[in-house]
Amino acid sequence: AAGDGGLDALAGEASNDARPGLDGPVGSDTGGGVDASPDQKPGGDASDGPSSKDVSGGEGSSGDAVSEGVLVDVGTVDAHGDVVVGPPRTVFITSNSYSGNLGGLSGADALCQNLANGAGRAGTYKAWLSSTTTSAASRMTHSTGPYVLVNGVTVAASWAALTTPPLLTPIDVNEKGGPPPTSGSGCGSTNGAAAWTSTNPDGSLGTTLGATCTDWTTSGPSLGAVLGFADRTDQSWTAGCAAQGAGSTICGMNAALYCFEQ
Repeated sequence: AAGDGGLDALAGEASNDARPGLDGPVGSDTGGGVDASPDQKPGGDASDGPSSKDVSGGEGSSGDAVSEGVLVDVGTVDAHGDVVVGPPRTVFITSNSYSGNLGGLSGADALCQNLANGAGRAGTYKAWLSSTTTSAASRMTHSTGPYVLVNGVTVAASWAALTTPPLLTPIDVNEKGGPPPTSGSGCGSTNGAAAWTSTNPDGSLGTTLGATCTDWTTSGPSLGAVLGFADRTDQSWTAGCAAQGAGSTICGMNAALYCFEQ
């Protein structure tokens, strides 16, 4: 498609041997081309996990706390004030794929929630997705407990581990326990399933050019988007392919979503 001619070449270059983290900002690409290194801001919005300061109460207290405006799962505090890890949080890739017109962040969250409900999975789910005004890290619970696939395999030991690749295993199992959908074109054509993210590994916005399919409301020409690869554990699980620049048509392709229990 016009404006995305470099997608397949880039997709073939990413590997699981890549260093954790991203090396520098995305450059401007007015032709809607591809850049394998979406911008990562040091530190980002991710939390390194709570301390006993985040929690009120004595032995056995548990629940969530708000730290700098971000909801943090503080787990359980023992008699010494040390945090015992929180409960496992389920993560899956959607069994369906969608264009970049997801109905905004709320529409993407609803897609995740409906699939979880349909598969009989309890809890509240949100999409691993950032807009130009709201990062994934700022709208998700930062769990001290493990993130696990629906089959029980651990993806990361905590939010801190999740946001500092590599992951322990790819997020490549859908809500029903099956494989991810195959993306029809673009990034996914040589890398299995692709997922909409526009998010850096630390949970911050993964583009400096506003490449979010107009905040996930269009499948037409736009400033593009950043996608991750569901068969990866390095940084490219979330920031594997950046097709951005005026007139990019990447938002017309279909891709999956990563869904996280809160």
